[in-house]
Amino acid sequence: MKGPGIGQAVQVIAPSGASLDARVKDAGAGSFLLRFERDPAELLLDRSVSLEFTNRRGVCRLLGTAQAAPGESVLKVDANGTIELIQRRDYVRVEAFVPVTYKPDGPDGWTATANTLDVSGGGFQLADAEGLRLGDMRRFTLELGEGEDDVQAVGEAVREAEPGTFGMRFVEILERDRARLVRWVFARERLARQIARHP
Repeated sequence: MKGPGIGQAVQVIAPSGASLDARVKDAGAGSFLLRFERDPAELLLDRSVSLEFTNRRGVCRLLGTAQAAPGESVLKVDANGTIELIQRRDYVRVEAFVPVTYKPDGPDGWTATANTLDVSGGGFQLADAEGLRLGDMRRFTLELGEGEDDVQAVGEAVREAEPGTFGMRFVEILERDRARLVRWVFARERLARQIARHP
């Protein structure tokens, strides 16, 4: 399994739980040069870090050692092992209350707003969905918040759990948006685990 490529977004996590978003500036055999939006000095306190990124299979983790590198907000991470697939893309689902807009009567109709109950890389569960019927295929906008760009995708209502609550499957979504959504889902799940461990 390949590691993250040049320009790819990654997350670097220290054993303390400190995590920073970065982008791969350069990649070699088992070594990655990363550029951060803010000073990554806190990641050097322990030096042992995990590099998390998404690929076609899901969310992956690579353990490594961080060290300072020339340049502002730049860090080098040398891999210590093999890449581990920690969550398959197709099955990862997290509870999330996310606003969603769509047009029940088609592109020229009115705009409805509902909320998700959970989200995954393959779709979402939508509650209180006005004007939606089983089998409907519509374009949805998911507002992820927290500084994230909205995700737009075409979804199909493939099951109805109860009146107005539908299981939606993505039938058309940009691969980069799916990868971003998978990262977002995983970050929320990791945060929930941290809160459970340290309430």
